[in-house]
Amino acid sequence: MLAVTGYLVQSQYQFPGELNGIPFSEIPNGVAAIGVVPSLGWLQITASIGYWELVGWEDKRASSAAGDFGFGSNFFTEEAKEKNQFALKELQNGRLAMLAILELVTHDLAKPAGEGLFTLHHF
Repeated sequence: MLAVTGYLVQSQYQFPGELNGIPFSEIPNGVAAIGVVPSLGWLQITASIGYWELVGWEDKRASSAAGDFGFGSNFFTEEAKEKNQFALKELQNGRLAMLAILELVTHDLAKPAGEGLFTLHHF
């Protein structure tokens, strides 16, 4: 779900700054940015992902529920039926978000060069 949000936000807004002398405003959005990011940038991204996977999100609680990071669940009911309904809704929303990010990437790959994500050229 955060991937879809990030994809949409980065198509409308870019932070000020630069990456190895390249201003952020000159780095294209979406899939086109892959070839612009230097090798050291990819190393930093990979190292950050590795850190969060191995150390950062280490489960220090007794809970064995997959994907439960221990935040945001204090206001949910403990009743089993309602808890299962909420878990099912969250799973379905996650699946929909996976389809949404795949559609955004597909659109990004198929659109003509220089066209924005929100260009309405069919009207």
